[in-house]
Order: sequence, then C-alpha cells, then structure tokens
Amino acid sequence: MAVAEQINTVDVVLLVDHAAQPMQAASAAAIRSILTSGNVDKLVFCFTHFDEVTGDNLATPKDRARHVLDSADNLLAALRTDFHHRDEQALRRRLDTATLFLSRIDKPLDPHDREGQFSIKSFRKLLGVIDAATERPDLGPGRPVYATTELGRAITTAIEQFHRRWDAILGLKSAHGVAREHWTRIKALNKRFAEASADQYDTLRPPAELRELLKEELYKQLDTPQSWKGHRPDDAGVWAIVNEFAQAVARRLNAPIHQRLSVAAQPQWQRSYVFHGAGSTLLRAEHIARYIFDPYVSDSPAEANSFLADLLTVIEEAAGEVDVSLV
Repeated sequence: MAVAEQINTVDVVLLVDHAAQPMQAASAAAIRSILTSGNVDKLVFCFTHFDEVTGDNLATPKDRARHVLDSADNLLAALRTDFHHRDEQALRRRLDTATLFLSRIDKPLDPHDREGQFSIKSFRKLLGVIDAATERPDLGPGRPVYATTELGRAITTAIEQFHRRWDAILGLKSAHGVAREHWTRIKALNKRFAEASADQYDTLRPPAELRELLKEELYKQLDTPQSWKGHRPDDAGVWAIVNEFAQAVARRLNAPIHQRLSVAAQPQWQRSYVFHGAGSTLLRAEHIARYIFDPYVSDSPAEANSFLADLLTVIEEAAGEVDVSLV
C-alpha cells in the first residue's frame, strides 16, 4: 500500500530489471499495477548488467539492446488479453522511448570504453526523461461518460475475487492456483492487524491485494466509456483522459481500504488473535472470513455503508476532479 501511494505521487517510476534474465513475475505485477493506476507515462525501464548479455549473434550494444527488448516485448504481449490494445501500445511506446541499459555501474564509467559510453548515454537519457516528466497532456474539451452500474459491477467482481482468494488462503475453500497458507503465517498476519503495527506479513497482503483487484477491474471499465460528451478525441487523447481518471481513482483507494480492514476491523482482528489450542486454526480462519472480510469488504448494494457504497463515492469524487460524467 505504501509503495502504491508513492507511485501516485512521484514524477518517475524506475523499474529496474536484470538484462541477462527474462522479466520475472514481480516485474510483470509491477507493470500491471502501474498501468491500472494510470501511471504508464511515468514508467522508465532500466536494465542493469547489460554487459552480461552475450551471444554469437549479439556483436554490438544495439544487437544486445534489441535482444533484451524482444524479451520484454513478450511480457507486454501477455497483457493484450486482459486490457485494451491502447494499453499494450502505450507500454510498447515507453519500452521504445524510455529504456536504459547500464553496465558495470558499481565502478567509474569510462567514456572511452564502449560499455561506459552506452551507460553514460543512458544516464543522460534518464535526465531528459525526468525533465519532461512534469509535462501534463492537454485533455481537450471532450469527456467520457460512464455507466455507474457497470463500474459497480466491476467493483463487485473484484470483491468476489478477493473473497474467493482469501477463502482459499485461509483453508476454508479451494481455488485454482491458490495454496492454503500455514496457520502460523495466518496468525502472524492476524497479530500485525490486531496490534495495528502493519497491514501485511511477508507475502500476505490483503489490503494491497484488494486494491490491485479493484484497480484492474475498474481500469477495464474506464478503458471503454459508454459514450462521449463533446467530440471524442483520437486514441492518444482517449488514453490521456482515461489515465487522468484512473490516477484520480487510484489516489483515493487506499483510504477506504485502510479504514475498513485496519481501523474499523481492528477489534475483530484482536478477537481472532486470542484463539489458541486445539481447533484454533479453523476458528481463526472462520472468524477472519465471517467477521472481518465478509462485513468489512461487502459488495451488498442494499447496505448504505457497504464497501461498494464507499467505492462508488470514491469514483464520484474522482469523476468530479477530472470532469468526467457518470450516469
């Protein structure tokens, strides 16, 4: 959650990866998160250990750079099935125009050495990207119109995914690709919420996971407005407006998630933490699911104070900031 908050406020996000290895799951997850928070225009790819990229057909730095970019390109292609083609194209543009290749930067760079020259050129390119980062696009007069019911459906989908995933993590139900966590790790997570010392334990991060699920499902809806008020811009203009709206939504998501899971639910976290002895594993899991996740992450439209209602308010506020219409 803290990293997500930083991404929303900084001018540039530098994604550092190892040039000699294919992009891993962590980098893929970071790219998805940056995309769905509307921050792709901040993204800069940085590939280190560029000197370790070797091969018979990689005689020059340009050959090696193309090889690294082709590997990253494969990762971006995987996003095509989940998001709009504009999103894939925007990421490819960043890969083409905002990518650095660095070699041996733990030592002084020699401007007379080929590797040193390439690294120095990349650092100068980074300075140029940072200088241009504060420039905001002109959104033009046209504005998208979104159906509130569709946005509500996206929120419901994300909430259902969250419950399915955490029911499996807690060992209450099974879900494809989700393993049950050991009871000691669940208890360690429970302790941090009960003591209000953290909202995660190691890889167990319910607030952050909920935030990412919401961002992804909402972004898919933001990418496809119901209609336009005024003249519909070209794809670049659509991209700029969608990103502004996505950023406005993403900036507001942390507060309601934190308020519900960490603040309002703290007494229930404290109750679940005191379970001990035989059978406490199941009791704790059931308590977390029934008395924390079910009521505090509710998608019930009938409840005035449901999580769904909170998030619709967040979207309305974001729409007002960007002058987007909801119907």
